[in-house]
Amino acid sequence: MYLVTGANGGIGTEITRKLLQQDKSVLMACRNLTKAMPIFEQLKSEFPSAELQLWQLDLGNLTSIETFAAKAKTENLKIEALINNAGVMSKHYTETTDGFEMTMGVNFLGVYTFTRKMIPFLAEGACVLNTVSVTTTLGSVKENFLAKGAKNYFRLARYSDSKLVLLLFTIELEKRLCEKNIRVCGIDPGVVNTGMISMQRWFDPITDIVFRPFIKRPEDAAEVTMRALKSSLSGRIFRGTKNVPFPRYAKNHKMIEKIWGISENTLMQKNITFAD
Repeated sequence: MYLVTGANGGIGTEITRKLLQQDKSVLMACRNLTKAMPIFEQLKSEFPSAELQLWQLDLGNLTSIETFAAKAKTENLKIEALINNAGVMSKHYTETTDGFEMTMGVNFLGVYTFTRKMIPFLAEGACVLNTVSVTTTLGSVKENFLAKGAKNYFRLARYSDSKLVLLLFTIELEKRLCEKNIRVCGIDPGVVNTGMISMQRWFDPITDIVFRPFIKRPEDAAEVTMRALKSSLSGRIFRGTKNVPFPRYAKNHKMIEKIWGISENTLMQKNITFAD
């Protein structure tokens, strides 16, 4: 089973479609089932013989992640590829159900929690693909990265921070899973024509005319993920038509060995534990 988070729009839908074209079994993990159902039904009509499932998953809600993991155990889920595609970039400061800042809470802590919960269901030879970003070079990570509040909130800065933390986690995850014969890579789809790139400002109509025609279509961005799935490489970031090693600035980051422990201890306070 190929598990795609955020499969109900943009790149996630196109990844799902491309997998179905290759006769893969796909599990769509989506936050909003009302929004996801028409896309699910459309894909079912395009591929009537495909094994396609839709499960609810809200990465901003730890209970939702626990519920998904419990269902995965009941269903004896076997994952060939975990594609962590879902992400957000909140315009204003908001919090997840569990009280974390939304962008960091979804893009990193939700992905961290969900990935850790899914590790027992990964088949031998499986892969985990985490969606990082070129903005990681702009990010900053300190020991209080999960505790930042509303003061001086800026959406792009927080997004960059969240993607840098995710990259550091991806590097550490690759080290820990290599002995289990599980590949871990980053995916950088580039700037893609989705609603996320809107800054929701007065100049958006102008930038839509000038800028949007030159950025990637979701179906083109999905090809980056497909290349990573076909590869046998681990510890790489796939972007465009190339793949590169994890960047040195991230591999040598002073926080890289602390992120796992800080996250796990924070989640223990929320009664979240892991079996891996």
